[in-house]
Amino acid sequence: MNTMVGYLRLKERGRRATLIGIGLASVLGFIAARASTALAGTKTGIALSLLVTLGPPLLYAAVIAPIVFPLGAYVFLVPLDGLLDTGAVGTVTKILGAATAGALVLYMLRRKRAVEPPHAAVWWLLLYLWSTASLFWAIDPPTAQTALPTVLELFGLYIVVAIFPIKMAGLRNIINMAIAGSAIAALYAVYFFHTGAGQAAAADSRLFLSNGDGSGVINPDHLAAAMVLPVALSCVAIIYNRNLLVRLVCLAGVGAMLWTVDLSSSRGGALAVGAAILYLMVRDRHRLALGAGLGAIIVAVLATSGQSLIQRFATMTVNGGAGRSDIWHIGFLAFKEHWLFGAGYANFPFAYDSAFIRVPELFYTKWHRASHDIILNTAVELGVVGLILLICAWTSHFRLLSFIKPEHPLYPLRTALEASMIGLFVAGLFADIMSMKYAWMPFMLAVLTRTAILSERNPQINANANANVNT
Repeated sequence: MNTMVGYLRLKERGRRATLIGIGLASVLGFIAARASTALAGTKTGIALSLLVTLGPPLLYAAVIAPIVFPLGAYVFLVPLDGLLDTGAVGTVTKILGAATAGALVLYMLRRKRAVEPPHAAVWWLLLYLWSTASLFWAIDPPTAQTALPTVLELFGLYIVVAIFPIKMAGLRNIINMAIAGSAIAALYAVYFFHTGAGQAAAADSRLFLSNGDGSGVINPDHLAAAMVLPVALSCVAIIYNRNLLVRLVCLAGVGAMLWTVDLSSSRGGALAVGAAILYLMVRDRHRLALGAGLGAIIVAVLATSGQSLIQRFATMTVNGGAGRSDIWHIGFLAFKEHWLFGAGYANFPFAYDSAFIRVPELFYTKWHRASHDIILNTAVELGVVGLILLICAWTSHFRLLSFIKPEHPLYPLRTALEASMIGLFVAGLFADIMSMKYAWMPFMLAVLTRTAILSERNPQINANANANVNT
């Protein structure tokens, strides 16, 4: 009994120390902000003012609670990644991603705790080792050298997240941030479109999100694909969360996200969201309620937002899916020339050019095109070896949470993540998504879910924790 009382007292003291530390950091930040007010007349000054204002408390949070910041902030901002360009340094999310990796590693070193990554991570490792090796035979090595660091950074962050010993409370925080960030991004997109700023000059009036000065634009196909995961997460929250307010907020968020998909007029994005929803309806026992609710939302969205998406589906055979059919035809010929080792990472456009001149086209697709398909892209750039590794990486992560049975409380989360992986794979059949941050979110959430369950089974989770689950 005395031991328990002592433990509770120590725990309470720890909480008080944390609150005092945050308070002191906030006060110091406020004082620093007042001192830098004179700098706030320029963008640089504003950035410096924000840095000195928020820097101390955020730095403190990164040390004691990196799940909240910077990882939570990173997840929150991923849907608007393309608008957050800072110039030569990259986007804000890129900076936050590097900060997240550093903060998580520092936390694990301080606590001397880490988790063995799942076996599924090996497939990503092999894929990007093979991608790096392709520099030796790439058609244009400088292009590969320029493009490869982006995906290696995403893979590096994924590995750090995979070994981080997260708990259930931290997992819930990340899921909430993923839903909230996407819902706010969707609401911003709807507002942006209806103010007229987001309507492109093209006849199909698609939604191109822009930050106004031309330094950042989000392609509508990627904007729609980024909604796949949060739609799936929101759907299970609507069904299973006991808090009525949370359910209503998630319902409104789903409406905004589906509205955004419709305004984007992205056929691949719409099919991706549809595939995710269909999977949820097949796997969840509340399929009728889910189908009726989402059906009502979709009808309302289509009735109020115009016919652009429907028209693009109707004209798909007229222009070959915006020229994709001819691109894929030419890409297949390029694959036959580079089927074993590939043309080199990020070298699809060069392999495409070499095959372009020999192919009669129904629709002129121009030179040096992207593949618009992760299967074809990987096959051409990395050959059958890379294609096998890619498929194994996706399927192994899809099966990563198969040990979660229907009676487990996190089973709805498992189905949502599986649905998002299916949906994003469908999106990947129409767009190149592997270098996009949103495409890695389901994989990161899957490994975090696995780790949270392991920590629940064994509070002293360590490097041998992988033995508890056969992945």
